[in-house]
Amino acid sequence: MIFERKHKVGVDEVNGKLLMTNRAIIVSFENTASFQSDSIHYGILDIPQTFLTWFVIDWKVRVIRRPLYGDELTIRTWGRDAARSFSYRDFEIYVNGELYVQATSKWALLNVRTRTFETVSEQLLQRYGNEDGLSTFAERELEHMAVLEEYDSKTEITVRKSDLDFNGHVNNVKYFDFLIDYADAPEYSSFRITYRKEIKKKDRVFLCHSSHGDKDLYAITDGEGQLKTIIECHNY
Repeated sequence: MIFERKHKVGVDEVNGKLLMTNRAIIVSFENTASFQSDSIHYGILDIPQTFLTWFVIDWKVRVIRRPLYGDELTIRTWGRDAARSFSYRDFEIYVNGELYVQATSKWALLNVRTRTFETVSEQLLQRYGNEDGLSTFAERELEHMAVLEEYDSKTEITVRKSDLDFNGHVNNVKYFDFLIDYADAPEYSSFRITYRKEIKKKDRVFLCHSSHGDKDLYAITDGEGQLKTIIECHNY
């Protein structure tokens, strides 16, 4: 089933050029996915009954044309190709019938009572009405990104209480703030993010960066060098 909602770009979602930021695009996608889960009673308000929640582990996003302040967006999402405890979820943003943004993502299903991955059941797939034959990108799977042995720069990140989500981990949209605050990064038109391990308030973490050809490669690591997140960005 393709789930669709309308959204008007607000002043808190744009940059100095009044264009929708990557952070706001990801927030709009995550809210749309959450609203679909709400509609079938598997949302965050249903966790006390289902004990189940989805969390995103990978994003691939391509901004074809960046929405402007005041634009009315049609945001579409659907699940596909679920296997074991994981499912892909694709997204598209349209403005006046024109495709502006396309994305795919990978999500894991967690049982909050046992703190273990839960197998995606046939019953759950039927509730979501997955669209296995539909993919927004020609490449249906997200390949693993390589991690550099060394990066050109390494900057410590200050994790604040306001960075945390309702699970007590750094909200995944905050990584866009880290790129701007600690690397003065632009609004990339194409990016990949893989979340390896969550970041908590007490963690000491660092943003590492190197340029490689036309790509900017980032990694977030802890004080022992353990990888938390991989980010690969470029403009086309």
